[in-house]
Amino acid sequence: MDKTRTQLHFLITYAWADYEEDDFSSLGQELKAGGVVVRFEKIALLPPLHLWDQVAQLVTDHSTNGWGYLVTPHSLMSDVCRGELAEAVRRALAVRGRSFPLIGMLHKVRAHDVPPALIPSLCVDLSSLAWAREVKARLEGKPVEKSSVPQTRYVWRVYAGYNEQPAQTAVEIRPRVGEIAFWQVAVPATTQVTLWGCGPAGCGGIREPVNRSIEGRQAAINGVPVTWYGAGDQLSEIVSAYIVFEGDLPDFMCFGFASEPSGKLHAIEVFRLR
Repeated sequence: MDKTRTQLHFLITYAWADYEEDDFSSLGQELKAGGVVVRFEKIALLPPLHLWDQVAQLVTDHSTNGWGYLVTPHSLMSDVCRGELAEAVRRALAVRGRSFPLIGMLHKVRAHDVPPALIPSLCVDLSSLAWAREVKARLEGKPVEKSSVPQTRYVWRVYAGYNEQPAQTAVEIRPRVGEIAFWQVAVPATTQVTLWGCGPAGCGGIREPVNRSIEGRQAAINGVPVTWYGAGDQLSEIVSAYIVFEGDLPDFMCFGFASEPSGKLHAIEVFRLR
C-alpha cells in the first residue's frame, strides 16, 4: 500500500508575535512521530491583509486534513487577533463543512478563557501529555477520549468546607468570557442558603451585592419549588457570583442573566451537584 495515501496532513498557524517568543517546532516533531505531516505558517496580521486571505488556499486544499491554530495570551489579548481568527474559523467551516477538523491549540492559556467562536471543533492543551493523540484522533474522525473544550457557558466551581466550616459549601459561577449583569441563580426552596453575593474569582472574599435586586422570589422549575437570588452587579472573568450552603447540597442550581433589570432571563444553564 502507498503510505502517502494514508498520511494525515495538518496545517498549524500562529502569529508572528508568538513566533518571536516561543519555538513551536517541537509540535511538528511530536505529531510526525504519530504519522501526521505538519505544515507551519506564521501569520502577520498587517492591514490590509486578513487572516483568511493568508490561509484560505491551504485550508480549502482537500489534501489538508485539518487546521490547528495556536491560541496564546497574545492572541486573546488582541482584539484584532480574536476577530480575525473568529472570521477565519467561520469561513473555513463554510467552505469545508462542519465535519472539517478545526483544532484550537492552547499555549499558556486555560480552556475556559477561550471565546466559543474560536473552538468550534476541538481544543487541546499543549501542556497535556495526550494533546498529540487527541489531534490525531480528531484528524482520523475517531472519538476523542478527553478534550479540554468547555462544555458550559459558565465556570462552575464547588468549594467544600468553605471558610473552614465543614458543614458549609460555596458554589462559584462566572462567565467564561466577557461580562454580564442582572444575573440570577435559583436553588431548590428547601436548601439552606447562609450567604450569597459577589467576589474575586477563585473563591476570594464574598461581599453582598451592591445592586441587590432579587432575593427570595419563589417559582418552580419542572415542578420543583425554587428560590431565586439575583443582582445587577457585573460579573466577569475575574468577578464571580457565589452562593453558600449549609448542610446538604441541593440536587441542582440554575443560573442565567438578563439585558436589563426587569428583563427576561436568557442563557440559562443547569448545574447538578449530585
